[in-house]
Amino acid sequence: DSEKMRCLKHPPKEPVYREKRSHEDFILRLSETMPSRGAFLDSVQDQLREYFDPHTVTLEQARSAADRGKGPALKSTKLIDL
Repeated sequence: DSEKMRCLKHPPKEPVYREKRSHEDFILRLSETMPSRGAFLDSVQDQLREYFDPHTVTLEQARSAADRGKGPALKSTKLIDL
């Protein structure tokens, strides 16, 4: 919403890539770049597959692995380009 964006103040410090753009010029809605939620999730999964061997687990399985200190998420972080 443009009205809400105007309420945001321009930050006193900003990264070079922002190029002094306003919030409206710098931030865009996900719906402007992805046609659907499914397309977004497919894109994330495709990028993950380039670097990892992801597989689906339940929340309980993920919590259990985290509690035991096992799993690649606890060993590394990788920036992925969407």
